[in-house]
Amino acid sequence: MQEIGLVKYFYKSYNNSMPTFLYSRSIWAIYPTSKDELSSFKLSANISQRFRTAMLITNWLKVYFIYFDVALDVLIFTISFRHYIQPSVFKEETEVFPLFSSRRDFWEAVSNDESRSWIANLICKDENTDNSSLIQTNMVVENKLTFKPRGRPVLYPKPTLLSMETPNLEDDVRFEQKRTDLVNLLSSVDSKKSEIKKKHSSVVQIKTKIYELKSRLNDNEDRLMVLLENPEAGKQKLLDFIDKSDARLVELEMEWSEASKNMEDSLRKIRREKTGIVTTLRSKISHNMDCVESLQKEMELQLALEQKLIAHLKQFHEPKLNRSGITRRIMEMTASIRKQHDEIDRRELKWLSQTLDRTFTIIEETLYKDTINHKGERAYKLFARAHTLCMDAIAAIEKNGIITRQTEKLIDLIELEKQKKVESQLERIIKDLHDVEEENKRLTALVNG
Repeated sequence: MQEIGLVKYFYKSYNNSMPTFLYSRSIWAIYPTSKDELSSFKLSANISQRFRTAMLITNWLKVYFIYFDVALDVLIFTISFRHYIQPSVFKEETEVFPLFSSRRDFWEAVSNDESRSWIANLICKDENTDNSSLIQTNMVVENKLTFKPRGRPVLYPKPTLLSMETPNLEDDVRFEQKRTDLVNLLSSVDSKKSEIKKKHSSVVQIKTKIYELKSRLNDNEDRLMVLLENPEAGKQKLLDFIDKSDARLVELEMEWSEASKNMEDSLRKIRREKTGIVTTLRSKISHNMDCVESLQKEMELQLALEQKLIAHLKQFHEPKLNRSGITRRIMEMTASIRKQHDEIDRRELKWLSQTLDRTFTIIEETLYKDTINHKGERAYKLFARAHTLCMDAIAAIEKNGIITRQTEKLIDLIELEKQKKVESQLERIIKDLHDVEEENKRLTALVNG
């Protein structure tokens, strides 16, 4: 079905007119192995080859049960035609569908009704009959389909002019001769074309030379006219020019000798400088080699010392006690004790200040009662002054304590900064150690290289 649908597609696409090469391409798409026999879709100039191609196309179409109702002269001369796809004649077979009795009837129905979607009407019954009749009659279908016999299609006789197996050898020989003649003619045409191109290029070159000569003549036209009008004066000018050129040649030779001497002197100077540079470079290279040898010896000594230090370090065992942990614990304990002492001192100071306030309050009340006379008033004023001085002294003491605490904190910070400097110094020393190790590695690679 797919192969027949492909041929129908070509049929509908080209408005019922299909050239021979479309038939060939359709056969190749349907049956790829057909390329062994039907190798080209182009028709030959020989009539026997055309007939053979037409016979191959019809035979391959019959393989897929497709018959083209068209004469062979249409395939041979590629004239547009209307064709009709139908299956070839078959023997009667067993029923496949109830409506058709053979493939022939099926293909005839499809070809006659291609324009609309075809559905086999397998069950037909009268519209007036109700559905209950089907149940009562034990599923008997009414109005059975009647078979209408059709005649077989007319088979056109095959031409008996030439057979596909026995081609005309004389035509082939003449065709090959014509082909060789054509090839020779084409080669001669190509050679003539190449010769024409060469001639054209030579002509172009000659024209360019002529143009250059004309331009030169135009530039020197005045001089030539003067020479032709007065040949004696022109001759004298030429002789004078030759004499001047000889003198100029002598001058140039002298300049050349002087320039060559100067260049030779500069060359000798450069060579002497070069030899001096080479000697200095050689001395530097020898000095560098001595330095490398001394550094190599020093590196060997450093490596031996490093091995000894590593062996000596392995002898020491790491102590079991964690000194940093113990130190941190001691510092925490001292800090807690100091905090407790500070808390006790703060409480005592608070108690003493409260006691002092109570004492001052009692004395103030007593003196306030005696302010009637002049002495009592003076005593009250002096006591008030003493009270203020005492309060100022207490405030000064508190400020002094705050300043002392801040001083202690600053001292602690200074100690921490000093420790940080020690750490920075240690980091610098470690960095210097790494630099020394890298330098030793570089020297080792230089010596080994």
